[in-house]
Amino acid sequence: MASGGQEQIETDVVVVGSGGAGGEAAIHARKGGARVLILDRGTFGRSGGTITAGHTCTAAVGDDDSPELHFRDTVIGGYAMADQRLVEIYANEAPATLHELDEWGGGQTFRKGDDGKFDLVWPPGGHSRKRSVHYGFMTGPRIMWALRRQIQKLEIPWMENVLVTSILTHEGRVGGVAALDWKTGSFITVKAKAVVLAAGGYAMLWPFRYSTNTVETAGDVHGMAYEAGAEMVDMEFIQFVPTQADPRITHINPTLTNFPGWRPKLREHGKFTNSTGEDFLAAYDDVRAWNTTRDIRSYAIYNEVRQGRGSPHGGCYMDLTTVPPDVMKYEFTQFQGGKSVPRSYMVRCERVGFDLSKEPMEVAPKAHFTGGGVRTDTNMMSTVQGLFAAGEIQGGVHGANRLGGNALTHVVALGRVAGREAAIYAERNKCATVSGGEIDEERQRLFGWMEADGDGESPIRLRIEMQEAMWERVGIIRNERDLESAVSWFEEAKAEKLPRIRLSAKPKTFNLEWATAVTLPRQLDTCLLVARAALERRESRGNHHRDDFMAMSNDNWLKNIYLHKDVNGAMATHTEPVHVTTIDPRKVIDERPNIND
Repeated sequence: MASGGQEQIETDVVVVGSGGAGGEAAIHARKGGARVLILDRGTFGRSGGTITAGHTCTAAVGDDDSPELHFRDTVIGGYAMADQRLVEIYANEAPATLHELDEWGGGQTFRKGDDGKFDLVWPPGGHSRKRSVHYGFMTGPRIMWALRRQIQKLEIPWMENVLVTSILTHEGRVGGVAALDWKTGSFITVKAKAVVLAAGGYAMLWPFRYSTNTVETAGDVHGMAYEAGAEMVDMEFIQFVPTQADPRITHINPTLTNFPGWRPKLREHGKFTNSTGEDFLAAYDDVRAWNTTRDIRSYAIYNEVRQGRGSPHGGCYMDLTTVPPDVMKYEFTQFQGGKSVPRSYMVRCERVGFDLSKEPMEVAPKAHFTGGGVRTDTNMMSTVQGLFAAGEIQGGVHGANRLGGNALTHVVALGRVAGREAAIYAERNKCATVSGGEIDEERQRLFGWMEADGDGESPIRLRIEMQEAMWERVGIIRNERDLESAVSWFEEAKAEKLPRIRLSAKPKTFNLEWATAVTLPRQLDTCLLVARAALERRESRGNHHRDDFMAMSNDNWLKNIYLHKDVNGAMATHTEPVHVTTIDPRKVIDERPNIND
């Protein structure tokens, strides 16, 4: 198609994103009888967060485990902030979802023991049972391999290198999406009865050097959902995870630094030290120490750095040099009864000249997983009719902290539900009629960047400034002064800097500068959602730390913060008590599950 042309497509369900949540949603929507189209801004099945995941996904598949126990651990691990209705669905769907994924991979998606059952190992801190299903250090890629096989088997169509730019609606109902085809420069409209958002989180709103995420998790789709009228929830809860800070090994999967923490033999001999040599984690969690949850470990490292006890690259040290060599080899390469595991982290470090057994590793916290997102009901539908959300873009599942190992299973299990429910919705409803004026307005917004001339703001530079503002003012430790400053900065950027954006080059194919200009308005909205929610929550809870409100206040803040556009188009907030099914938050808030020893 000619550059700058227009293409119109019609389907029943359009899925935005082809990772774990998007793949599951597409498969189960198709199994429900719907026509399905997958749109991915990257390469189909190879972009997003799922394929980058390392070792573990959790489900209650062990003989001594149950969905009820998994549910309880998840609610407690999230400081009682999660919507218990969603957590119940997640915990109950997880075992069947993993068995189904294994079936789609011909029984080879996950590692098995000699008895043919999943080879379970201990998950990270916060779980009370051995419930980690895996494929060595390649679990995420293996899940995507199984999903691609099934998508191809069902002949579900997909389009890659397509940037979705707007959700089209009419009178509170979905009518489809608008998008740019990076390959041709074409404007695309997809008419659909239901839209499933599966575009990942917003951890790339922080600077690249302080994020573990892929470029696709840009946070613009959250702003897009908000713009379409969806309510957002828990946007203040961002999980920063300790990961390697040494430049030699930053390319290796970020779970490298977390893996030793849930291996008892490594913890027995290893240490987590600051620049003075002090093993400091017990000072922040005297029960679990190294096996504490990620929110506490990240806060502890960041606070040590703030106190002047950090490493050269802004972190502390994970020291395994005192671990006996036979223990290192077993834990990293043969921790399943002598069977070797693929792609050992230890081997990958050695390939670039870093020996874990001889040199402490610098570890620093980076934005990793975003607990906030689109508010959904138990059918995974947002407050906009026909707009569904699953995976990391969905809020309410993890609360104030995500337990390690819960991410992969969450995205596939609730992606499965979202696809199933989207198909039912599409069968029962007609597509909303979107006005030609709305479509023309979106097309003009996108191509207006190409028509603007003269000097102005660089979209790349503005994005970098936005990311730096998020790190400096909406980072690991927050306060009212910084958060108010952040809100002012983002509002000023929207009002004054965005209109002055100009492109230095104007090709319509694979133009990263153009794509940055297109997504920045949505990203700035998402930054505002995070900063406003963080300013509203006047306490410290989980991965939300306020140094001006350091205590957790159960009397005032056992409630969620919701954000939406009001009738005047302004950002509005309100709170609601936490949704409870069976666990009383006040009775469990201080519980910590057993250490996996």
